[in-house]
Amino acid sequence: MFVARDVLRDIYREAAINRQRVVVAAVIVVVALVLLGYRYYDLQIVDYQQFLTQSERNRVRLEAIPPNSWSHL
Repeated sequence: MFVARDVLRDIYREAAINRQRVVVAAVIVVVALVLLGYRYYDLQIVDYQQFLTQSERNRVRLEAIPPNSWSHL
């Protein structure tokens, strides 16, 4: 007595579960993108002046070093 596997499966319930999983995953991705977008806006627009000041202070400064008298050896 062999029963086909498809008879025991509820394809409509499985489809509903898969749809729920896709919706949850899509919501998580959208929330993550919104958070990243907000952080990008915050850093680029709101905190622009603070980071500009930090970068100006962080410049490489050229400093002349006098040559040694024995460096030509």
